Amino acid sequence: MMCFVRHKVLEIKPENYFVSVKNLDSGEVFVQPYDKLIIATGARPIVPPLEGISARNVQLLRTVPDAEQLKHLLVSGKAKKAVVIGGGFIGLEAVENLRRQGVAVTLVEKTDQVMPPLDREMTVDIEKELRQMGVRVILGNGI
Repeated sequence: MMCFVRHKVLEIKPENYFVSVKNLDSGEVFVQPYDKLIIATGARPIVPPLEGISARNVQLLRTVPDAEQLKHLLVSGKAKKAVVIGGGFIGLEAVENLRRQGVAVTLVEKTDQVMPPLDREMTVDIEKELRQMGVRVILGNGI
Protein backbone atom coordinates (compact mmCIF):
# COMPACT_ATOMS: atom_id res chain seq x y z
CA MET A 1 0.00 0.00 0.00
CA MET A 2 1.24 3.48 -0.82
CA CYS A 3 0.26 6.65 0.98
CA PHE A 4 1.17 10.11 -0.29
CA VAL A 5 1.32 13.15 1.98
CA ARG A 6 1.46 16.70 0.55
CA HIS A 7 0.31 15.51 -2.86
CA LYS A 8 -2.69 16.58 -4.89
CA VAL A 9 -4.67 14.29 -7.18
CA LEU A 10 -5.21 16.08 -10.48
CA GLU A 11 -7.18 13.41 -12.30
CA ILE A 12 -8.66 9.97 -11.65
CA LYS A 13 -8.92 7.54 -14.58
CA PRO A 14 -10.94 4.61 -13.20
CA GLU A 15 -11.18 2.91 -16.59
CA ASN A 16 -7.35 2.74 -16.77
CA TYR A 17 -6.71 2.30 -13.03
CA PHE A 18 -4.42 5.31 -12.55
CA VAL A 19 -4.37 8.77 -11.04
CA SER A 20 -2.37 11.83 -12.04
CA VAL A 21 -0.66 13.24 -8.97
CA LYS A 22 1.25 16.44 -8.19
CA ASN A 23 3.89 16.56 -5.44
CA LEU A 24 3.14 19.84 -3.65
CA ASP A 25 6.73 20.20 -2.44
CA SER A 26 8.64 19.55 -5.68
CA GLY A 27 5.96 20.36 -8.24
CA GLU A 28 6.59 17.01 -9.96
CA VAL A 29 3.55 15.54 -11.73
CA PHE A 30 3.39 11.78 -12.20
CA VAL A 31 1.00 8.95 -12.98
CA GLN A 32 0.33 6.44 -10.20
CA PRO A 33 -1.32 3.12 -11.16
CA TYR A 34 -3.57 1.34 -8.66
CA ASP A 35 -5.53 -1.86 -8.16
CA LYS A 36 -7.85 -0.38 -5.52
CA LEU A 37 -8.17 3.33 -4.83
CA ILE A 38 -9.08 4.58 -1.37
CA ILE A 39 -10.07 8.22 -1.10
CA ALA A 40 -9.55 9.31 2.51
CA THR A 41 -10.51 12.95 2.73
CA GLY A 42 -10.36 13.12 6.51
CA ALA A 43 -12.72 14.93 8.80
CA ARG A 44 -12.71 17.80 11.20
CA PRO A 45 -11.97 16.72 14.76
CA ILE A 46 -14.79 17.12 17.23
CA VAL A 47 -13.36 19.34 19.93
CA PRO A 48 -15.33 18.92 23.14
CA PRO A 49 -16.10 22.14 25.05
CA LEU A 50 -13.93 21.23 28.02
CA GLU A 51 -12.14 23.50 30.43
CA GLY A 52 -8.43 23.46 29.57
CA ILE A 53 -8.91 22.28 25.97
CA SER A 54 -6.63 25.10 24.77
CA ALA A 55 -3.78 24.18 27.09
CA ARG A 56 -0.27 23.67 25.67
CA ASN A 57 -0.34 19.98 26.51
CA VAL A 58 -3.58 19.32 24.58
CA GLN A 59 -2.89 18.23 21.01
CA LEU A 60 -5.35 17.78 18.14
CA LEU A 61 -4.32 15.20 15.56
CA ARG A 62 -5.66 15.61 12.05
CA THR A 63 -3.10 17.30 9.84
CA VAL A 64 0.54 16.61 8.99
CA PRO A 65 1.69 19.60 11.10
CA ASP A 66 -0.35 18.18 14.02
CA ALA A 67 1.46 14.85 13.62
CA GLU A 68 4.85 16.57 13.39
CA GLN A 69 4.16 18.51 16.57
CA LEU A 70 3.17 15.31 18.37
CA LYS A 71 6.29 13.54 17.06
CA HIS A 72 8.46 16.38 18.38
CA LEU A 73 6.83 16.05 21.79
CA LEU A 74 7.45 12.29 21.81
CA VAL A 75 11.06 12.60 20.70
CA SER A 76 11.69 15.11 23.49
CA GLY A 77 10.84 12.37 26.00
CA LYS A 78 8.57 14.71 27.96
CA ALA A 79 5.38 12.73 27.32
CA LYS A 80 4.93 9.92 29.86
CA LYS A 81 1.13 9.59 29.91
CA ALA A 82 -1.53 10.40 27.31
CA VAL A 83 -5.29 10.29 26.96
CA VAL A 84 -6.53 9.78 23.41
CA ILE A 85 -10.11 10.89 22.87
CA GLY A 86 -11.68 8.99 20.00
CA GLY A 87 -11.35 5.33 19.06
CA GLY A 88 -11.58 5.73 15.29
CA PHE A 89 -8.81 5.22 12.73
CA ILE A 90 -6.76 8.27 13.72
CA GLY A 91 -7.20 7.67 17.44
CA LEU A 92 -6.00 4.07 17.15
CA GLU A 93 -2.99 5.15 15.07
CA ALA A 94 -2.14 7.66 17.78
CA VAL A 95 -2.51 5.01 20.50
CA GLU A 96 -0.23 2.59 18.65
CA ASN A 97 2.49 5.19 18.09
CA LEU A 98 2.31 6.50 21.64
CA ARG A 99 2.67 2.96 23.04
CA ARG A 100 5.67 2.34 20.76
CA GLN A 101 7.33 5.31 22.44
CA GLY A 102 6.62 3.89 25.90
CA VAL A 103 3.84 6.33 26.75
CA ALA A 104 1.10 5.05 29.09
CA VAL A 105 -2.16 5.49 27.16
CA THR A 106 -5.82 5.72 28.09
CA LEU A 107 -8.24 5.59 25.15
CA VAL A 108 -11.69 7.15 25.63
CA GLU A 109 -14.45 6.44 23.07
CA LYS A 110 -17.99 7.81 23.34
CA THR A 111 -19.62 4.75 21.76
CA ASP A 112 -19.66 1.25 23.22
CA GLN A 113 -16.85 0.06 20.92
CA VAL A 114 -13.67 1.24 19.22
CA MET A 115 -13.87 1.78 15.46
CA PRO A 116 -17.59 2.72 15.53
CA PRO A 117 -18.11 2.24 11.77
CA LEU A 118 -17.28 -1.48 12.06
CA ASP A 119 -19.56 -4.28 13.24
CA ARG A 120 -19.21 -5.04 16.95
CA GLU A 121 -17.92 -8.58 16.35
CA MET A 122 -15.03 -7.11 14.35
CA THR A 123 -13.99 -4.72 17.10
CA VAL A 124 -13.80 -7.23 19.96
CA ASP A 125 -10.37 -8.43 18.85
CA ILE A 126 -9.14 -4.86 18.37
CA GLU A 127 -10.16 -3.97 21.92
CA LYS A 128 -8.53 -7.15 23.24
CA GLU A 129 -5.28 -6.29 21.43
CA LEU A 130 -5.35 -2.74 22.82
CA ARG A 131 -5.66 -4.07 26.36
CA GLN A 132 -2.85 -6.57 25.75
CA MET A 133 -0.70 -3.62 24.64
CA GLY A 134 -1.32 -2.06 28.05
CA VAL A 135 -3.87 0.50 26.88
CA ARG A 136 -6.61 1.43 29.32
CA VAL A 137 -9.81 1.43 27.22
CA ILE A 138 -12.84 3.41 28.38
CA LEU A 139 -15.96 2.93 26.24
CA GLY A 140 -19.34 4.67 26.35
CA ASN A 141 -17.88 7.92 27.66
CA GLY A 142 -18.42 11.08 25.62
CA ILE A 143 -16.36 13.08 28.15
